Amino acid sequence: MGADLFRGTFGRRILIAAVVGVALVAVGLKGAQYLKEPDLEEKASRMRVCGYYFRELISYGFNGRDGKKVIDRDTAYNTGDKPLGSWRLAYLYLINFWDYNDVSYEESLTLNDLFNPSKSWNEEPNYSFHPDFLCWNNNPFSKRYNETCVMAITGKDTAFEALQKATWRDYEEVYERCSSTILFMEAVRSGVHWGRPGDFNVETVTKEQLFPGKTSRIVVLFGDERVWLVERTVPMETLKHFMTIESSREHDRLQELSAYGRAIE
Repeated sequence: MGADLFRGTFGRRILIAAVVGVALVAVGLKGAQYLKEPDLEEKASRMRVCGYYFRELISYGFNGRDGKKVIDRDTAYNTGDKPLGSWRLAYLYLINFWDYNDVSYEESLTLNDLFNPSKSWNEEPNYSFHPDFLCWNNNPFSKRYNETCVMAITGKDTAFEALQKATWRDYEEVYERCSSTILFMEAVRSGVHWGRPGDFNVETVTKEQLFPGKTSRIVVLFGDERVWLVERTVPMETLKHFMTIESSREHDRLQELSAYGRAIE
């Protein structure tokens, strides 16, 4: 009798509906995998990688070896007064194309179908390139797929500004001064393409920018490459103590932030 159920028109409809239902569940499960965010440890790991390569970018990229400015020479980071990309664009160039990693100019040409350092952020193939460590949304069908999740704290007396001005001779000393200063922050729903100029300015950043909607916590990277989880409950005034160099040297990170978060080891 069970077999007879699927012989008629009604039975076939039931069978088709069942197949479609199974397919939708499978698609839903796959979609759930796409939409799953990195866990805290993975976020912390990606932040540390950003910090490590930013150190390389500062010591070799912005200031260069033997007086050669890699960013000016080899990328369209800034042509005249028209910014064509952010530090993130230069970052990608450094770790993928620069001969510091023993990749010759000729060899790099074969990689230009993925990323082209001579083009602007909004040109192909750069616009479609997806760097996982800078874009944490892993759903290729999402409008936020190439939206960056990592932003610097910029502005007067910030670690980001100080480090860019450092030379290869004194950058270790500058890093030491910036050790307790926030360098990068998780950017939730930033709305900024990974290669486009755009960061948090210390003078104008708001708590709603850092914790949009119902965001309850974010990860931040300090100059000493320590990653902290910071809860929404943190007063903005307290958080700003660690956004500039001089202020961070006058305040105790462990004492002030422990009530609103913790270090991720």
